[in-house]
Amino acid sequence: MAPQASFDLPESETEFPHWNRVYIAVVVVTAVVIGGLWLFARKFDLR
Repeated sequence: MAPQASFDLPESETEFPHWNRVYIAVVVVTAVVIGGLWLFARKFDLR
């Protein structure tokens, strides 16, 4: 029964702040990459 104790709700609740930081970091990095690619593409825009 000891291995199942690691899946109790109180321990999973302590993981939420960590995963919220991960999700925010993924959104920020994605926005930065898209913005960087957009600026890179504009740099070579020949119109």
